[in-house]
Amino acid sequence: MSKNVWLRSARLLCLCLVLLPTTLFSQDLASIVGTVTDPSGAAVPDVNITITNQLTGVSRTAVTNPIGSYSVPALPIGTYSVRAERTGFQAYVKSGIVLNVRDVVRVDIQLQLGTVTQEVTVRAAAVKLQTESGEVNELISSRQVSEIPINGRNFLQLATLVTGASSQLPSFNVPVGVSANAAIAFNGERASHNIWYVDGQENYDRGCGG
Repeated sequence: MSKNVWLRSARLLCLCLVLLPTTLFSQDLASIVGTVTDPSGAAVPDVNITITNQLTGVSRTAVTNPIGSYSVPALPIGTYSVRAERTGFQAYVKSGIVLNVRDVVRVDIQLQLGTVTQEVTVRAAAVKLQTESGEVNELISSRQVSEIPINGRNFLQLATLVTGASSQLPSFNVPVGVSANAAIAFNGERASHNIWYVDGQENYDRGCGG
């Protein structure tokens, strides 16, 4: 192998190693999107948006585009606040926005005329609608995992708690890996169409026919 070919191969390997963690952890991330308008309903561009994790204090920023829209992707799950600021308007803050795995939560903002030193504060509503995607997600919380009795501690049984799940309740003690043939169907789909993820990673044995 020539030196140049070896160097290209080494660089490609390093690039793959750098990108791999991003790919692996992206399954756990969520997004906040929205549109900012003025009291008349017109879009407001160049609004500074700050998304802050209320537990860690870590913030991400964005600026609304010419049609007043913004998007902040790749947010770790948690509880967030959204702050919007622009000269000529009162600052706007919405807190208590809960993000679960792969949520895309819309937070639309209407700014009121005034100075930035004035502030409008809103607490997020308890009911959260998924308006940005037809994808259906449901979270089994850590409290449910720790407190719900499970035969043999096989976590797969928790999937039967999800809305739309139907199961023939096979034996969960068979010593095989989790796979698509677990006999749990979601919203009328075949059980063989399932792909299982655990902590964001695919848990599917491709080495022995599924």
